[in-house]
Amino acid sequence: MKKVSRERLVALFGRRLRQLRKERGYSQERLALESGCDVSYIGLMERGVKAASLRIVERLSSALDLPPLELFIFGDVRQGIETDALREKFALLARNPAAQNMLSVALDTVSHYAKRGKD
Repeated sequence: MKKVSRERLVALFGRRLRQLRKERGYSQERLALESGCDVSYIGLMERGVKAASLRIVERLSSALDLPPLELFIFGDVRQGIETDALREKFALLARNPAAQNMLSVALDTVSHYAKRGKD
């Protein structure tokens, strides 16, 4: 496994925090209010200037209504998890003959519309 520097981890955490906050439509002020953190500290974390303690991670995850681990699932990790989940679903479908036919029709339909969008 590739080692990640502390600075890189703090920056990744900050970007993830900003992403999750925006997905929920929260301003930095609202997240600060909900989590009991100072608004300037939220900004410093999002910019990767300050690291969050475990206590702060817990408060942020509670304010965002998600498990603490979600704050640490960065793009490349998330993509791998989603890819693995899709592979598992396709493997299950491939074992069922009726599902194979439905899957084939669905994929053909998606492919057809994707090609139309390029034209």
